[in-house]
Amino acid sequence: MKRHVKPVFIGLILILIFALSACGSSTSGSLSTKELTIGVTGGPHEQIMEQVAKLAKKDGLTIHLKVFNDYNQPNTALDGGDLDASSYETLPFLKAQVKDRGYKITDVFKTVALPMGIYSNKIKNLKDLKKGDKIAIPNDPSSQPRSLTLLEKTGVIKMKPGTQRSGSTRDIVSNPKKFSSLLWIPRKSPPIWTKSLQQRSIPISQWVPD
Repeated sequence: MKRHVKPVFIGLILILIFALSACGSSTSGSLSTKELTIGVTGGPHEQIMEQVAKLAKKDGLTIHLKVFNDYNQPNTALDGGDLDASSYETLPFLKAQVKDRGYKITDVFKTVALPMGIYSNKIKNLKDLKKGDKIAIPNDPSSQPRSLTLLEKTGVIKMKPGTQRSGSTRDIVSNPKKFSSLLWIPRKSPPIWTKSLQQRSIPISQWVPD
């Protein structure tokens, strides 16, 4: 598996470079600007765009990265004109922000989607879940359906048919363990719990490499 990682990563970078060039191209095929400011969230999206910036530099394009630690801030900055583009979010999240906040921004190309993971300090297997255990669910309209789908695939819950891509905790039709969910705003890493919650809590979050 490891030998395939580097070619895939390079391929992704080249796709992003091409997409960025296409977005700013004129009829002559050259960029209308030599510099771009792109907003990213800290972690994988930042690391990917750092490599994109290095390759773009060779073609005469300078990319300045602005790193955010809050999922809402990049779109606010983009809509306010402080950024030329952002690269960090899924399409459902973008659409929800545009609808709820009236942003005049749109998607122009696809970016990487990070896998999700289930974490716990105490529980080693989901079969060990006890009734009433707490599971942290992201509260944004993009990550919440993904986290619930992950729980459904592992047999913890069942969702209402057809809601896997857009559902919420209200669409849970079977919860045999009767777990209680805690909604939290997704960041680049799982939340830090108080001692009273650390014993039997499982946060579901995007995977972030060291």
